[in-house]
Amino acid sequence: MADTLVYVIIGILVLLSFIGFFAYVCCYCNRKQKVPYQRHETDVERGLPWKRQQGIVSGRKLDLHNLSVNDAMLAFTKFIQEKDFEYGQRKQDPFIFVITGRGKHSPDGIPKIKPSVQSYLDKNRYKYTWANPGMVKIDLSSRR
Repeated sequence: MADTLVYVIIGILVLLSFIGFFAYVCCYCNRKQKVPYQRHETDVERGLPWKRQQGIVSGRKLDLHNLSVNDAMLAFTKFIQEKDFEYGQRKQDPFIFVITGRGKHSPDGIPKIKPSVQSYLDKNRYKYTWANPGMVKIDLSSRR
């Protein structure tokens, strides 16, 4: 009788440990699932949005679509300073591209980001050309 009770207690403990293990594994797997990134207003100060979905950076291209003018300019200045520094170190391809958008989604269809970027480029004496109405090609070697 005592032996049976010991086996029952051991069986219950083993069962509980299996349940605990599977619960831990399930919770761990749920934490590893990718959650879509949601942009917040304070992300630019932390340098995040242009590395995420809004303000996407891929190599030498920055996309400022769907950002406010302030967020776009913060991301743009950080991007151009970083790329300018990289160009100064390596002297490779001097061209970067910034997608400002045409302003189609701005009130009255008037672009807001494009003139701000253009003003920055003029003020800092960068040579640039508009590859199309919503994308500027910037020559980093023009400041050397």
